[in-house]
Amino acid sequence: MSQSESLVRALHHRTRNSFQIISSLVSLLRRTPPAIPRTRDDLRFLEEHINALASAHRLADLPRDTVFANDLIRAVVQSLRQIAGTESNLVVLSLDEAGQRLGLDQAIGLALYLAVALPPCLDLAVSMGVPVRIVALPEARSLSVSVGGDWPAPMQPDGLRRRLSDAYIRRLNGVLLDDGIPGTFRIRIPVDRAETVAEPPRGL
Repeated sequence: MSQSESLVRALHHRTRNSFQIISSLVSLLRRTPPAIPRTRDDLRFLEEHINALASAHRLADLPRDTVFANDLIRAVVQSLRQIAGTESNLVVLSLDEAGQRLGLDQAIGLALYLAVALPPCLDLAVSMGVPVRIVALPEARSLSVSVGGDWPAPMQPDGLRRRLSDAYIRRLNGVLLDDGIPGTFRIRIPVDRAETVAEPPRGL
């Protein structure tokens, strides 16, 4: 089998897996009894996940089977911000200039995690006029990603988002860290690819 055939098969495999994730989300939403009719919220939830998956696939460097973490976070945050209708001045994105590469499977997991963790913060930013901060810092063979803002009380995501957040952290072999900051939560995930490449800083 040629290299190009192998790459096409790998892409098809991951695309099938991504559609399976979407199908599972639809099934989970259908089985979760809503307190009130929430068709609009359900559609937004699916749009967030589909766009996150699309960002990971679009940015994939298939010969290397990697995605730059900074590019991924920037693209997913931008997409989620637009879906939420959050003004750009209410989103503060801080990325280290050293661009870590994530394996494509890791990139998909991180994109999905952001799709469940970030939207409630974006909604708070809109309602309170307080910026949400997303900070990503490379560490020794790991990546730390925090999301939060100066909210008056700890974030309380709904049960579905909390369950999915926990599942995506497990998928990433990551850990949820307690920094003792009420409005902020941070995860640390191992990075399969130790290679880093200098990357010019870019705005959101």
